[in-house]
Amino acid sequence: DEIPYSRAFYELYQGAIYMHQAKPFLITKLDIKKYIAIAQPLKHCAYYTSAQNHTDADPIDILDIWPLGNICRTGLVRVHSHVWGYRKICKHTGKFLSSHEFSLPPLEFITRGIWLDLPQEAIHEISQANLDLHHGIHACTHAILNIVPLFVVCDNTDVNAEHVYISQKRPRPARIIIFDTRPGGIGVAHAIFRRIYAVISEALRLITECPCHAQSGCPSCLFSASCTAHNLALDSRAAIIIFRAILKCLSPTTQVEEKEQKSLSPLKRPVLASFDDESPSSSPLEISANQNDITRRTRRRASALRRAAMLDDAATNGITVRSGWAPCLPDFQPGFDSSRESQSQQKM
Repeated sequence: DEIPYSRAFYELYQGAIYMHQAKPFLITKLDIKKYIAIAQPLKHCAYYTSAQNHTDADPIDILDIWPLGNICRTGLVRVHSHVWGYRKICKHTGKFLSSHEFSLPPLEFITRGIWLDLPQEAIHEISQANLDLHHGIHACTHAILNIVPLFVVCDNTDVNAEHVYISQKRPRPARIIIFDTRPGGIGVAHAIFRRIYAVISEALRLITECPCHAQSGCPSCLFSASCTAHNLALDSRAAIIIFRAILKCLSPTTQVEEKEQKSLSPLKRPVLASFDDESPSSSPLEISANQNDITRRTRRRASALRRAAMLDDAATNGITVRSGWAPCLPDFQPGFDSSRESQSQQKM
């Protein structure tokens, strides 16, 4: 049997139980230099093995910044994975039997990723509610990973994130980071960056509208098959706080309102000046008309900024936006089959 080189560290380490054609095999030796693993067939095995590992993803270069909020960035990410042991677990009861450690060289590669720094108000609110911040970040990454295929044509294994373990003691920054699992990237993280507001909104809806209402989530909302931490250390309540704070920072409407309040002096603010400074020469009808004009201008300005931020102008005007980090191929156009068209017309 043949498997990818990176999967050998997780499935073919010495002592692992490897399943091939529904038959168990015990891995007795892994030779990384010769790309060979020696397996011994077993007649019966009452346990299975699970690799113990951790993955750290650290940004090394910023290529683009989301124009609103200054918390969302995309760029190059260095992914460092280290498999350092495995556990034996009983098949029938799921009981933990034993733990073993070994030494394998780490896997490291550079790819494309997207990361969001958590707003301080979210960190403060989670602390006040006595919730675990890193468990909330872990739940956020799971929700995003489950939502990504709705926005980008990809497989669940094309993107991944840092996963949090219950016994984790390694200090990690307060941020959500999603990265492509292929070295160099395949464009999924960049596509998420362009649709980040919609992705976060849908991830929040996934958690809040799930009928389970469980703090640790369920397979319908937070559980992920690619989680190396066995879907533990999840906190949906902390995730909701984080997502709402992020959406508040990324919202175009919030940013426009803050800028307008700073740019308008007290004498130029439309609502206060229209009614407090009413003069005898100005009738209520004229004041109402002026206020409606200002309101319409404000709405048009907010709408224009929203379209520019979400790249709606480019899509509406037919402009093709291409990133410069990798060569882009022309869009695939399927060929027109005239025979099928004629057959369909005959059937109709």
